[in-house]
Amino acid sequence: MTAQLKSSFQFLSLDQKKILLNQRMGMGQRLLLNRQRLASKLVAFVLAQDRAAEINSAEPHPTNLLTSVEWILARKGNVSGLTLSDLTEVHAIMSDESFGHFRSSAARSVVPLHEPLSHERVLPALKRFFEWLQSPAFGELHAIEQMTLSQIRLYEIVPFDRLSSHTCLLFSVLFPLLRDYMLPGYEASDVPSFYDALNSAYAFSTQKLIQFNAAACEHAYDAALRGL
Repeated sequence: MTAQLKSSFQFLSLDQKKILLNQRMGMGQRLLLNRQRLASKLVAFVLAQDRAAEINSAEPHPTNLLTSVEWILARKGNVSGLTLSDLTEVHAIMSDESFGHFRSSAARSVVPLHEPLSHERVLPALKRFFEWLQSPAFGELHAIEQMTLSQIRLYEIVPFDRLSSHTCLLFSVLFPLLRDYMLPGYEASDVPSFYDALNSAYAFSTQKLIQFNAAACEHAYDAALRGL
């Protein structure tokens, strides 16, 4: 069985709900639903992340974070068109720092098995990451797999001195959005489960994090379909 066929089975329930919601709601209605019901959940989830792992433990200003979410929702195009400038723009909006300001010192581990890259390797690693996004192999992955693998890699790199985890989480949401999925229905109370799954990923077991993200996306569709 090919990897693509396995993905089609693994995400069958989610994709069926996506088709059903798309039949009942136009694109504009779904965007409004993202803004009115799901954006606040995403903001709460981002803010609930463990600031102890940050070099500078300041949290994003709520207005900046909401502006970042709006930027994410307004981004158009394909996943293969995402660039390093997109990541740095999200971070610049969220942090009020200069565009393209990358980590300049050592980073703390986000989870026990996380081994952050040295700050000298941040920019080369980011450039390779965005080259990978343009590869045919990455393009064949399901949107949830793309989001999950991007989380794993970006959290490993720790691109920024401040608000790096917040930026990486928010940026990863672009992968399902650009493939016409709803925002994931994350709950702030699920942050410990997210970190547990991320830790498992650094032990080369990505399935737990894939399932966590898929469940969050299904929650969004379940809520939307119940509200119709």
